[in-house]
Amino acid sequence: MVEGGVKLPIRTRVYGVDFSGARQAGRKIWITHASVHQDSLHVEQCASVVLLLKVAPEREICLKALRAWIAHEQEAIFGLDFPFGVPAQLLEAASWEDFVRAFPERYATPQHFRAACYMSVSGREIKRLTDYENGTPWAGYNLRLYRQTFYGISAVLAPLVTQGSVCVLPMQSPRADRAWLIEICPAATLKRHGLYMPYKGKEARHRRARRDILEAMRCLAPLRFSDATLRDTIIEEKDGDALDSLVAAWATWRALQQPDELEERCHPLYALEGYVYS
Repeated sequence: MVEGGVKLPIRTRVYGVDFSGARQAGRKIWITHASVHQDSLHVEQCASVVLLLKVAPEREICLKALRAWIAHEQEAIFGLDFPFGVPAQLLEAASWEDFVRAFPERYATPQHFRAACYMSVSGREIKRLTDYENGTPWAGYNLRLYRQTFYGISAVLAPLVTQGSVCVLPMQSPRADRAWLIEICPAATLKRHGLYMPYKGKEARHRRARRDILEAMRCLAPLRFSDATLRDTIIEEKDGDALDSLVAAWATWRALQQPDELEERCHPLYALEGYVYS
């Protein structure tokens, strides 16, 4: 809700973004574009950033293009697969917005970010409240995730929040004239629905798993493809990035179906640490 109790317009354009902080991030970041038609989700596109945005794969180039594209899509909602924050013990800021704005100057490199987090909690690895609640695999500064967290916050969230180009839920109130961003974790979504299984890889069993997950998702909620080749692309992409982007879009759509929960999360820690919509 906006001030005065006026309802925000319904979002019908949904994007799921499987993020990466790799050097050639443009080949690893996959995006599913879908549209909401009454009670079903229609998948329109599923491709890497290199193909979808027609940019070079180098990290700095493709993340700049991704930022600009998100800011331009003012009537869309994006589900992005990277941690939007850190545990409150590591925040060192009065608010989530202050933390995000200061992040690029506070941490010079991914390694600096990871080392500082461990140092702050005596070498321990702790998660946010939402991570414990939703069963996300790792803390944001874990060896497998810290680059993704660093570049997601420093190169995507920080510039967009500083420019006032987006609304990041639930830490910020949604506005009709800005893109909405929410945090998604495909692994947590799959676990929640009993669909988590080894699906990343080139073996026949991995391909079968991707197919089975996709079909199970279609049984849980109406999911349609504008082109039959999209389904094949998602099943055949061996790293599971295409499927992860679809799961991100699917989870984002499901969050849209519960607008009260989308806008307001009850625990005060969510406003500081972020929240995973699974």
